[in-house]
Parts: sequence; structure tokens; C-alpha cells
Amino acid sequence: CSRGYLKSHEGIGVNNVISKVKDNFGGMGGGHKLAGGLRLSIPSYNKLKENVDNLL
Repeated sequence: CSRGYLKSHEGIGVNNVISKVKDNFGGMGGGHKLAGGLRLSIPSYNKLKENVDNLL
């Protein structure tokens, strides 16, 4: 995630995406606006792949 991306997306960065994923699919992780990490179980990851367009 770059500062340019943040400007064009009203400050919504990696931390917001990780929070949405954790709320919907579980997992562990965190981050800040520019970088982060997330660990999901295989079933949760597969659900995320199927629903990522609806999440973002």
C-alpha cells in the first residue's frame, strides 16, 4: 500500500482491510496503514478467496 493509494481511497489502508477480514473470517494479524500481515486457516482462506470482491 502506498501513500498515493491512501490519498485516492480516503485513507483506507491495509489495517482496515485486515480488520474486515478478521471480522468476517477470523484469523490473527494486524498492521498499520501501509503494511500488515494476516494468518488464516485454510478453510477461512478459501472462503476469503470466494468472497473477496464482496469484502472490498
